[in-house]
Amino acid sequence: MPNDPLYLMSNTSTPEPWKDAPMFSEFDRVPYPVSVNGKQELVEVIYSLVKDEVIRDARRENRNPGDLPHGKHAAGNRGVSVVRQGREILLENSFISGGGSSRDPQNRWWGCEIRFEAGCDAIFGIDPNKQSAANFSAAARTLDNSEEDTQAVLDGLLVEDEAVYRIAGDIRNKIGALRAAMDEMFKRYPQVRNAHEGTVLEQASAIATQANKEALQSGHIESTAVDRERSEMSEQERVESITAALIEEGRSEDEARETANRLIERDDWYSCSWANLPGSQMFQVSQPAGGVHRIVLSASHPIYEYIRVIEEDSSSNEVARQAAVGIILLLLSWGNMEHNVYNRERLRVVQDTAHDWGRHVAEFISRLISE
Repeated sequence: MPNDPLYLMSNTSTPEPWKDAPMFSEFDRVPYPVSVNGKQELVEVIYSLVKDEVIRDARRENRNPGDLPHGKHAAGNRGVSVVRQGREILLENSFISGGGSSRDPQNRWWGCEIRFEAGCDAIFGIDPNKQSAANFSAAARTLDNSEEDTQAVLDGLLVEDEAVYRIAGDIRNKIGALRAAMDEMFKRYPQVRNAHEGTVLEQASAIATQANKEALQSGHIESTAVDRERSEMSEQERVESITAALIEEGRSEDEARETANRLIERDDWYSCSWANLPGSQMFQVSQPAGGVHRIVLSASHPIYEYIRVIEEDSSSNEVARQAAVGIILLLLSWGNMEHNVYNRERLRVVQDTAHDWGRHVAEFISRLISE
C-alpha cells in the first residue's frame, strides 16, 4: 500500500480507521512558475492538516492521539516531502529541527509536499541518483537557522537563483500558520482530566508517564537505566520487584501486590504514595523498582492540606484539581531528575537541597494557612 505523507489519499498504509479515508484535509496549495534555462516549469507546494475528528475522537476515548497506531504512523512522516515526477526522493526535516520544534510530537499532525518534474532538477539540486535535493536542503537549513525574514536572508547571501529560497521561505512561514491552526484544534479538544480515572496522584502519574513516552519517542530525551530495566524485565518480574519495594516501604503484601499489578496494568512509569516523613521533608525519592519511578509524599507537610481538600471535595472545580496535579507533577519531575544523578556527592547535594526546599515551603505555607 502507498505511503502518503500528506494523508490526503485513500487506500494507503495508514492504520485503521484511516486506512481507507484521508486522515488530513488540504490546508493550502501554492503554484510557483519558475524559469529553468529559459523554459517555464511549475513547482507546486501542497499543505495539509489533520482532520478535526482525529483529535476529537481520541480525546473522547480518553486517549492521546499520538499513541494510537495512526498517530505513530504519522510520526514517521514528519517533515517536508520532496516529490520528483511522482516519486518521493527526500523527507526534509530541517523545518522541524530548529527551536526545539523537532521534539514536539505535534509536528506529526501537518503535512507539506513539493511537487515538480525533471525540468526543475537544476534549481533543486537533484543528484544523479535522484536521492537528494542539495539546493533545497541547503536553503531549508539556512532559513531554519535564521530568525530573519526570507528577504533579509537572501540579501545577506547574494544568491543568484532565488526561486528555491523563496519557496523554502514560504514553507517556513506557512508551517507557522499550520501550527497555529493545529494548536487551536488541540485547545478545542484538551487532554482529558487523566489518562486513567482515579485520584490526583494517579492523574499526575499518568500525565508524567505520557510526557516521558512522547519525549522518548521524539528523541528529546535518551533512555535511562530505569527505562532499560522496564524494557528488559517481564511483566511478572516487574510486579515482583515493585511488590518487594512497596513491602519494604511498609505496605502489606496484599496491598503492595495490588498496587504493583495496577501500575503494570495501566503502564504507569511513576508511583506516588503517602507516608509520615520526619521533620519538614516535603517528599522522599525512593529507589526505582521494576522500571517505575517512586516518590513518597509527606502526609504531615502543610502543602498537602490543599491537595487533600481538593481530593475529598467532589465539588472542587477543574482549575483547583489541575493546580493540585501540577504540584505533584513538580515533585515527580524532581524525582525523575534525582534518579538520573549517578555521582554520589552530587546526589547528596541534591537531596540536601530537597530537604531545605521542604523546610522553606513549610514555613511559607504555614504562614498562608494562619492568615
